[in-house]
Amino acid sequence: MDTELAELVGVLLGDGSIGIYKSWPHGREKTQFRIKVTLNSEKDSQYARYVAALFLCVFHRAPIIRKRKSEKALDVYLLGKQNVEFLLAQGMSLSPKWGRAVVPERFLRPPLDKLVIRG
Repeated sequence: MDTELAELVGVLLGDGSIGIYKSWPHGREKTQFRIKVTLNSEKDSQYARYVAALFLCVFHRAPIIRKRKSEKALDVYLLGKQNVEFLLAQGMSLSPKWGRAVVPERFLRPPLDKLVIRG
């Protein structure tokens, strides 16, 4: 699983986000924990299935793949507090990542470093 996790870390650093959001379904406040990767729906649909397989391997849960209406984008995402907490424990940071994204220390050494870059 370390190899798949390292590659998923790279994917998340490039095209992903890790977030904790407030929502109000049915007028009640709810906290949503979400890991999401956004890809091009026309060029990356096959890659989206590969990313979904990484999610399944790492989290043992199949993510949702959803095309955005009126956009050439699709999201591969997984909800769940335990999933977000797992990534944070690995050294990942919550989004937004601009100017503060860091590759966690354990993924900077061979052989995992190349897998992060591949992601």
